[in-house]
Amino acid sequence: MPTKIAVLGAGSWGTVLANLLTENGHEVDLWSHNPDQVALMKRTHQNEHYLGAEFTLQPALHVTADLGQALDQAAVILFVVPTNAIRSVAEQVKPILQAHKGRGEQPIIVHAAKGLERG
Repeated sequence: MPTKIAVLGAGSWGTVLANLLTENGHEVDLWSHNPDQVALMKRTHQNEHYLGAEFTLQPALHVTADLGQALDQAAVILFVVPTNAIRSVAEQVKPILQAHKGRGEQPIIVHAAKGLERG
């Protein structure tokens, strides 16, 4: 049974993780804060800015700029945004998860960013 996974951050690391998870049969939403990046990725099935034209996205990978949509019913949330954006994205995620509280189990949250924020 596939797991619903939200990958937050569509840079090179987030895109590769999302693509690999999709390739392994999971239902993955890859979120970017940049709607223009999302539109380009949907149109070209690539993340050329970060990975070049030779890296092709899995057809089943869903790319979105809608954080609520990415988090909806996610069993696992991977934070793969730059370290300096973790706090900001977490503050956006918190009310969405609180609104979904009581709908079942809370998601597993994985920090997959490169580094930790000071303070």
